[in-house]
Amino acid sequence: MFILSAIIVSCNSKKIKSESENINQNQLGSNFNVYHNDGLIKNVADPFVFKDDDGTYYLYHTLKGFKVYSSKDLINWTSLGPSMLKDGYKWAVSDFWATEVVKFKGKYYIHYTGQAADGIKRIGMAISDSPSGPFIDIDDKGFYSTPPKSVIDSHIFFDDDGKIYMYYSNAASSNKIGNQKASEIWVVQIKEDLLGTIGSAKKLTQPVQDWEYSPSAKMMWNEGTVVLKNKNIYYLMYSANCYCGSDYSVGYATSKSPLGPFVKYANNPILSNESVPDLVSGPGHHTVVKSPDNKELLIIYHSHIDLEKKGSERMMNIDRMGFREDGTMYVNGPTKENQLYPSSNKQGFMMIAKEANVSSMQTKNGYQINGLTDGEFSMYQRFEKYEWVATGEKATISFAWQAKKAIKEIWLYNSIVPNRQAEKAKLLIDDGTVIDNIGISKTIGKATIIKMPLNLNTKGFQLILEGNGSNTELGVSEIEVLSLNK
Repeated sequence: MFILSAIIVSCNSKKIKSESENINQNQLGSNFNVYHNDGLIKNVADPFVFKDDDGTYYLYHTLKGFKVYSSKDLINWTSLGPSMLKDGYKWAVSDFWATEVVKFKGKYYIHYTGQAADGIKRIGMAISDSPSGPFIDIDDKGFYSTPPKSVIDSHIFFDDDGKIYMYYSNAASSNKIGNQKASEIWVVQIKEDLLGTIGSAKKLTQPVQDWEYSPSAKMMWNEGTVVLKNKNIYYLMYSANCYCGSDYSVGYATSKSPLGPFVKYANNPILSNESVPDLVSGPGHHTVVKSPDNKELLIIYHSHIDLEKKGSERMMNIDRMGFREDGTMYVNGPTKENQLYPSSNKQGFMMIAKEANVSSMQTKNGYQINGLTDGEFSMYQRFEKYEWVATGEKATISFAWQAKKAIKEIWLYNSIVPNRQAEKAKLLIDDGTVIDNIGISKTIGKATIIKMPLNLNTKGFQLILEGNGSNTELGVSEIEVLSLNK
């Protein structure tokens, strides 16, 4: 739908003016597929997503039977029923939690938390010929246990050198640090056949940061581990605080070895509800997966369905994440606004902002122009240094490509800092077209979507931003440019 009604043509330019002053084009939506986290699967806790070799995704979550769903795009899911039937369980009787699946030598292995008849939680391991099951336990005792303490939230990591590790947590309910109930993260090496462990387990982390403690529960948590490796650094991601409360969040620690020592990131958490407390409660216990074209990293996590009730009723969310140039991690979430589908070869567009020569004469000292196209839009003011910031109350950003591009939309995310947010923008396209009076959204995580004229092919544009008349500087968190070019 072409959204701009009046076209004024002069000798040198075509001016396209909005129907009203400062119209927020974001309200009119995108021509491409978008999703909203409220529209994903409800009643999903501790989500785990496995991507099979053929590109199909499988979702599992906490629930007896470990119900499984399949998807090709991570947004639209089909229920396949339970992946583990009653006769598949040989030892667990309750508390079927936090399942994950790995593929190994043509077989599928599901590992999970379960409680045995003696009341102690163990890690179970079951096997199947299919990712949808049915899975059957490999033994009648549980794969791993440390009685009298309970163990929960297993995560298996395959390192580049062929070694296999399992990370898990001592359950806070049966573990104390001093007089304080607390969960800790441990690691143990797994045998080459995946059917046993090697040597003793090693403790990696315990709660030490303020956000990891719940005053109301008087307990501390480090749980729900996910391990990633990037540029020879190991990133141990985890959730902390109580899953039952709004402050449940995700942080990480880093090490040069899968066995530690791990150092926690000083600016944890990287996923929390601190910027959107009226919209999101308890974002955490996540998994990380690549997009259909393997170009994006996605974090999939749960949050509470009822913000007032909180508790155990949770739903699935998906947002983008990544690594900054300085090696730190970021999450574009939790979002409660429309976002583009995870990238794929079937989405009908390409994101080309990073291909452009991007420049501005007004970039403030200490900030970088690549903050506009680094993939991160700020959700937390403590990460404002990764935005692009300009001096003054008016600023111009130029995008230029070597060849013409069939640009369809520009997505602009405003600054996270209120006193540097832009109020409006003007777009000058190199063919002389002017799109004026573009109102810029100030909602956290919400993009202003600027739609291009039909059949536009251009080598570049200028975006002129203006403040509210009292700005001493302007900031932009991210700009995405969507093109039909291939």
